[in-house]
Amino acid sequence: MDKRSIMAIVLIFVVFWLSNELIWKQKSADDEPAAIPVEAIQTDDTVVAHTDPTPTTDEEQPDVHSIGFVSDIPITDNITLSNDVVTYYFSNLGATINQVELHDYYMSNQNQFVSLLPDGDNLFGITINTEETDLELSEQVFEWEKRNIGDHELVKFSLHSDEQHIASVTYILIEDYHLQVNFEVENLGDTQGYTIAMNSGINDTEESLRHKENDYKVVSQVQGSQESYTLRQLKRLNETGSIRGNIDWTAVRSKYFIQALITGEQVQTSHADLQVKNDSPAYKLFVSPGRNRSLIEDSYRIYVGPMVYGNLENFGVGLEETMELGWRIIRPLGRLFLWVITGINSVVPNYGVTIIFFALFLKIVLYPLTHKSFKSMQKMQKMQPHMQEIQRKYKSDPKKMQTELSKLYKEHGTNPAGGCLPLLLQMPVFFALYPVLRYSIDLRQASFMLWIQDLSEPDPYMILPIIMGLFMFVQQKMSVAGRVNQENMDEKQKAAMQNQKMMMYIMPVFMVFIFRGLPSGLVLYWTVFNVFSIVQQYFIKKQLA
Repeated sequence: MDKRSIMAIVLIFVVFWLSNELIWKQKSADDEPAAIPVEAIQTDDTVVAHTDPTPTTDEEQPDVHSIGFVSDIPITDNITLSNDVVTYYFSNLGATINQVELHDYYMSNQNQFVSLLPDGDNLFGITINTEETDLELSEQVFEWEKRNIGDHELVKFSLHSDEQHIASVTYILIEDYHLQVNFEVENLGDTQGYTIAMNSGINDTEESLRHKENDYKVVSQVQGSQESYTLRQLKRLNETGSIRGNIDWTAVRSKYFIQALITGEQVQTSHADLQVKNDSPAYKLFVSPGRNRSLIEDSYRIYVGPMVYGNLENFGVGLEETMELGWRIIRPLGRLFLWVITGINSVVPNYGVTIIFFALFLKIVLYPLTHKSFKSMQKMQKMQPHMQEIQRKYKSDPKKMQTELSKLYKEHGTNPAGGCLPLLLQMPVFFALYPVLRYSIDLRQASFMLWIQDLSEPDPYMILPIIMGLFMFVQQKMSVAGRVNQENMDEKQKAAMQNQKMMMYIMPVFMVFIFRGLPSGLVLYWTVFNVFSIVQQYFIKKQLA
């Protein structure tokens, strides 16, 4: 490999690293989970009927200040809806979500289930805006009941004054991590809208938070168009920001987990105010009143859980776009790699072995490109004496030198870009693969062997990056031409050869430095891929000897 080829690869990796640090950052589906209508909530086989209240005249509209809420209800903070994968905890003080516990995932200490809400905070706190005042439902104690609707569990929180029903919040655990919320308000007169506080932030679940300010972000979809802010960007905006318009959904995500709120079709929003809370992105959603200001019947869907592509795609609203799968142009390739890795792992239970098989799979797929590249480099090495002779002979006539070199390339059936271009064509593969291996929750806390007990974290002893660097040095050594007669070389040619030798030593060290902070699963892939490349290069060299 000549100096230009090496410098091109170095430049690619620099762009790749900068993209990861600074840039990395729809769809409808017919099988979207059906929402359970408010008016069809049933207890066992009994349908609970919901009747529209009689609209009040201006003179009959209640004074919010004078409403006497039922005050002798005990506060209960351990109300739960649960299935095999998740437990949602609720409190009847404010009818809020107090905690979400995932049964299939453990915190970094691996001793307790992942809890996605910071202690002492909650989700779905509602403030109703009336003409006279703001009614903070989070300060009110709700009556509550837990029951079943078909195969689903639900908990219904109801707020009453001394005389009449005021509001209710019903949570229904649909499946897996999917929670439906039905919200009703009546008998408050004309409302100006309401605010939903999704401002707990998302809990830290990992030991390494080196890239937290880029990994944590809030993403919204406004009428099909997405906007996102990383934690770093929110901090630069003095920890506040705003997203305007009718919002389809808003989500706060960490590296592996997400809190998503999907608005119902009838919900009209004006904006979402973004903020930083608990060192995490958070937001408040402002909902505009519907046509009937005296009656609110809105529904939402909530997903608090792991970032699994299939889970998010099932909502049919583009929520899967919150996953890190690289630039938009290469996302289809990233999805393909994710599907292949998941498929291999369904047969091979160890994710380290899965990565090795995946590297072999890619080496087979890319064989025509790499074969052509290695073969071209070997031919160029054999042509070196002839090229040097032409360069020496016509050094005072550049045009004649170029003509003679072109003849030489044609005679030997090679091209000076032949060794570099196939490598450049492979780069989209690595750009697409990088976010898949770095952000895949399947690699989280997945052990391989010996000292590598978490493929999602960097190698604690830097053994794997150093091994990778050694194999890269071997590959560079094999790519450099053997002994070349320097007697007929001018000073420029000698300097170029010396630079090439220096790069052979510098490049592996440079790559060790880059890879030392990356997940060991990604380093394992690159190491194994290099080993397969060395084997391939050895046989090509032997064939052309």
